[in-house]
Amino acid sequence: MAPTAHIPSPEFLPFGERLRTFTREGYKTARALSERTGIDTSALSLYFSGERWPGARHLKSLFDAGISLDWLFADEAELPRFAMYRTGSTAPNRPASIGQLSNADLVAELTRRMAGAE
Repeated sequence: MAPTAHIPSPEFLPFGERLRTFTREGYKTARALSERTGIDTSALSLYFSGERWPGARHLKSLFDAGISLDWLFADEAELPRFAMYRTGSTAPNRPASIGQLSNADLVAELTRRMAGAE
């Protein structure tokens, strides 16, 4: 009997979109993030779509690439408390001004950018 996939609870559904946002903002392309993390672009695509979830090794690679795991997994109510980039992040395309934004302002800015991209 094959193991069944773990279905995440609804509060974690934005995970793929948050990872996609981090990729666009910090690395511009999935290929660039893949080169930095060693995570294959096909795996990243599955993470973006929510079809798969990264294991501990890939989460560590994403953390090393600069993402805040608190931000990545926070539910909507907690999201304003966290910044996208972890402290000391060296993501190559991280805006210099991003550190000057409060967490709430950062969420508002990302929401504005995402709404404009649709």
